[in-house]
Amino acid sequence: MHNFDHRFPLKSGVHIYVQDDVSRKAGQDLCDWIEDRWSPPSHFYHFRDGGHVAASRMHQVSPFILGLDLRRFFDQVTRTKVHRGLRRIGFKSADAYEFACMSTVTKDGSPGAYSLPFGFVQSMHLASLVLHYSALGRAMLAVKRTGVRLSVYVDDVLMSADSLNLLNDAQSLILQGADTAGFAFNPDKVRGPASLIQAFNIRIGQGALTIVDNRLNEFRQTVLEPPVAPAEATIAYVRTVNADQADALAAVRATAGL
Repeated sequence: MHNFDHRFPLKSGVHIYVQDDVSRKAGQDLCDWIEDRWSPPSHFYHFRDGGHVAASRMHQVSPFILGLDLRRFFDQVTRTKVHRGLRRIGFKSADAYEFACMSTVTKDGSPGAYSLPFGFVQSMHLASLVLHYSALGRAMLAVKRTGVRLSVYVDDVLMSADSLNLLNDAQSLILQGADTAGFAFNPDKVRGPASLIQAFNIRIGQGALTIVDNRLNEFRQTVLEPPVAPAEATIAYVRTVNADQADALAAVRATAGL
């Protein structure tokens, strides 16, 4: 099934697939139908106001924090998983399979394997639905019941706890769930357990959130360049993370007479 108009690569090598108007409308309709049948769990912060900043903030006062990263998340959400997920929320098997076919593509290096593409309007809804109803999703709910704080933003999973043993047990449970579900985390992107970790270019822990230095330096350049709107938006974003850093950026701009 040819369900996209064209695709283009990013520097990372990931391809973005651009739907044609008909496919995009069908994808948006599918999102609406999913929302009518399913509500994302509260720990899926990519569906909540505040997004990744809110997902980070809930961990800032915890003594022990852990960050995990699902490896090429959309690539791991196969046509079979999508079909199964849609059936879980009441779609008939034939309809679920049709939606799964129109929502997945075969990718270079994976002949015969169909998975969710980056760029399709329905990909995030489907990936989240599949994750929630998988063994990994069940493990996340089990971890929360132990008292561990957990947040998910797309492919980033953050957990924190008052006890290192409790957090280590939670990590084991999450990894077991991922293995059962056919999901894999990137071993090179494990952060912690520690009192301070980094995610989303934000340092999280020790009672605060702060933008990391290299990202803050990029923001300094942004606020010194026209036009005005991006500079103001940058300062506003930084303020959601750390008011002192936002004030410092505003001062840089004021000093430059902008």
